[in-house]
Formats: sequence, structure tokens, C-alpha cells
Amino acid sequence: VSRPHLVLVDEVPDRPAGDEEYALIERDEALRALASLSDAEKRLIARAYFRGMTAREIAEADSIPLGTVKTRLRSALIKIRRSNELKEPS
Repeated sequence: VSRPHLVLVDEVPDRPAGDEEYALIERDEALRALASLSDAEKRLIARAYFRGMTAREIAEADSIPLGTVKTRLRSALIKIRRSNELKEPS
């Protein structure tokens, strides 16, 4: 009588997440990263990346210098990047 081959749990490969599950995970991670921003930074990111406004268009709409918009965008993106780095295992 032969015995079935036993497989240790550590040896069972992880099943890749389906497209829908992966999309939900990505969305949740993006929302968590955006939560680290101030309301003003969220609006700026939304206008630049979700509405497709250029930095110049944002500057003109808000009557602020172009350099200020670029600096604020860069700062917001750095915060998002840091938030993502904190969630990744070391």
C-alpha cells in the first residue's frame, strides 16, 4: 500500500491573485497612500493626475506661481512614495 506524498505547507506555492482581486488591492493601497496627504495635496494630485491638468493650468487657475505648484506636487508625490515604502516588508 503506497502512501500519498505529503507536501509541507511552506512548499505550496502561493496562488496569484486574479485580476479583480489585484485591482482591489492596488486601489486600497492607493487610497491609503492618498490618506497620508493633506486636503490641499489631495486636490492638487487629483487635478494633475486624475483630471489631467498641467502644472501651468493649475497655477493659472489658483493664481499662484508655477514653481509653487511644481514644488507642492513634488512634495505630495514624495509623501506617497514614503507611504508605499513603509508598507513594503524589509
